Amino acid sequence: MEFLKYIFLIIFSLNVKASNIEGLNYFKTNKECSYKSSFLFLKKDQVPKITPRIIPRYMISCNDKKLRGFILGDKIRTHYQKVFFVINNTKIKHLEIIKFDEPEKYLPPRKWVDYALINKELPLKKIDGISGATLTTSSLKRMIQTINNIKEL
Repeated sequence: MEFLKYIFLIIFSLNVKASNIEGLNYFKTNKECSYKSSFLFLKKDQVPKITPRIIPRYMISCNDKKLRGFILGDKIRTHYQKVFFVINNTKIKHLEIIKFDEPEKYLPPRKWVDYALINKELPLKKIDGISGATLTTSSLKRMIQTINNIKEL
């Protein structure tokens, strides 16, 4: 059973790579940015239980600024979400939900994401939840904790 779990996680991780990253809002609004992609292989102690250990990493260059991008996936209730994070040094500069398979009513509002997560120092000490999207908030917390555990920022 453990073997099947790892096969599923690898397939899920590679599926994330197939995302059209140029089509993300971040690159639509920042047309001067370019990126180089690679995979990051995380150790078991760097990752919460559900998040895949193989994640796409992007080295992003925007007007002589060096940024890091990550696409992480996590299970909310019974379905998954994929999120694109852009990190500048130790701050989250951009967060974009790429795929959200739960009902749309559980999707956190953009205003909350901007207020609670954008331009905050990592590691985030406290993230206020949002009524009606508690599980989604918990999922985002797990993904941010994974980013906190990545040493290559």
